[in-house]
Amino acid sequence: MKAPGGEMLFLIIEKAIGQIPKEALEASGRCADYFAALKEKGKLKGNYHFAGIAGGAYILDVESNDELGETIIKSPFYKYTSRDIFPLMDERRLIEAEKIAAMN
Repeated sequence: MKAPGGEMLFLIIEKAIGQIPKEALEASGRCADYFAALKEKGKLKGNYHFAGIAGGAYILDVESNDELGETIIKSPFYKYTSRDIFPLMDERRLIEAEKIAAMN
């Protein structure tokens, strides 16, 4: 769970599974609408497409792991992509954690 006032950010990197079927190409319009709705809600911090590769990356700010899973599963591209998910940490908090770890 996210701390009050904090962010729970995840980087999601998606790549197409095999050859892209026609249905996946048709889903691209729905996916643009889906990402626009997430952005409007403040859940999508940014999304990018890879140059020359069928895939992309996006950053989500969610309340919980359950919300993360639901958000990914609801994507129109979900069944056409594989993904790697990375939790993100604010640089200031990382530096503070490293200072504390160095004292131990």
